[in-house]
Amino acid sequence: PHSAVNILASVMPELDEACEKLDTQERPGLMIESILILGNAQHSVVKKVLWQSSLDCKELAYQVLRTSTHPGVISLLLSVFHDKLPHPKFLAIVQEREDEVFVTSMLRLFARRMTFQQIRNLKQVEHLPWLDSEDFDLHTIPATLHATLVAMIVATSLPLASKASVQQWMMRHGSAEGREAAATQMARLDDTQLKSLVIESLDSEDEHVKAWATSQLRESHVPNAIALLVERLDSPEPAVREAARLELKGFNLKTLLEISEYVEPHVCQQAAQVMMKIHPDSIYELQRELASPMRGKRMKALKATKLMGLHREILSTIVPLAHDSDPLIRRTLIEILIDIPTKESASVLNHLTQDSHERVRDDASTALKTVLAQLQTSGGLV
Repeated sequence: PHSAVNILASVMPELDEACEKLDTQERPGLMIESILILGNAQHSVVKKVLWQSSLDCKELAYQVLRTSTHPGVISLLLSVFHDKLPHPKFLAIVQEREDEVFVTSMLRLFARRMTFQQIRNLKQVEHLPWLDSEDFDLHTIPATLHATLVAMIVATSLPLASKASVQQWMMRHGSAEGREAAATQMARLDDTQLKSLVIESLDSEDEHVKAWATSQLRESHVPNAIALLVERLDSPEPAVREAARLELKGFNLKTLLEISEYVEPHVCQQAAQVMMKIHPDSIYELQRELASPMRGKRMKALKATKLMGLHREILSTIVPLAHDSDPLIRRTLIEILIDIPTKESASVLNHLTQDSHERVRDDASTALKTVLAQLQTSGGLV
């Protein structure tokens, strides 16, 4: 029986001759694919088809390299990573393909320790469309190749944001080896690289990558980190909003109550709006403070309520303070009710004009006239 070498030696010349008459062939694509399957990158017929044949023949060959899922064709295409002078067209096609068969084959090529030449050639890869494709699911990559995926991506010249996307996916969904590889690579970044990675990742199309970048803003010392975090409290993406809230969680009602009387009212109101985005339940915490058995806490919360611009939202909570045992708290309530010209406020103020404390009665009478005048002007008494 003939050896494989003898068969190849007899078939390839015939295919070469047929390639000279490409326009007469019934299935020229199959013929070209056969050449690329049977020969390696150094075979004379393969070289001729790819670099010395007619323009039509070369274009057909490149199209086969772009689309064929035959192991022989994919192997030929991936041989570019072994060449000292990789052909630009091969590198271009590697950066075009996004089918699962090709991606898996590419990863298997690097499954063992990568050679210096492979790393050098991977450095010329600047784009891998399957990383951004909605049709390609990283879950289809075998778990045994997860660590390889991380190593391969790191070796490329892909944007830092794209590399972060893979590493973040790996940290969430990868195998144990994949997660370890991703964590190791992240730890190797110096401060400048990490800062650049975070800034780039803020504009990622992946919600979870943006959320990760948001969580790293302060730790990586990105300029204006706090302002960027506040901006992301309004992000349309839930994961990003949650990451921003977690980073700013130290700014809570307790903090704002402590500083409220030391900052300008408009600043206090802005701070309260931010606090409510970070801690949506703050309004209930404020209500608990207003109901505290400790007079000092009630007073501080009542004063802060107006400074923060929240007094209108919790009118029903502060109204009971008209019966507070401390006249100073009742007088403070009157100051707040002047700013809420409603029938309910007028009713409370009218009650306080009969208060047992003279200063309270006087303040309530003056406030009631102001509120009634405002209601008269606005038609609120109708």
